[in-house]
Amino acid sequence: MPLCSGPVLCEHDAPLGECMTTNERRIHVATYVISLNWTDQGIKSVRETVDRSRQANTAMEAFGIRLQTILWTTGHHDLVVIAEAPDDETLSAGLLTLASQGALRTEVARAFTEQEMEQIIQKMG
Repeated sequence: MPLCSGPVLCEHDAPLGECMTTNERRIHVATYVISLNWTDQGIKSVRETVDRSRQANTAMEAFGIRLQTILWTTGHHDLVVIAEAPDDETLSAGLLTLASQGALRTEVARAFTEQEMEQIIQKMG
């Protein structure tokens, strides 16, 4: 789903670039950093990881989740994904569906834009 474009705010008053557009409406989205690790089953089929990532992208789109960036990494995690989703529940449903296939485990961190962080600081008083 493309990001909102144009000088208008979405129906949730989210700033430009922080909404996903559907055919019918604009939906405010949150950004997430997802760390993934392969299970024993996942590492056995590592040669299929690029194809699996494409399949995961398609599956997540069906939930209304946009995988902005997928990176294969060295170190503590095997992959890191930057994603946008309308809410925590939607992201959880998508990730649980992927994880239920048995090839990966996930950790999720909510990420905040500069504007969102400014709003958080303002609420601190």
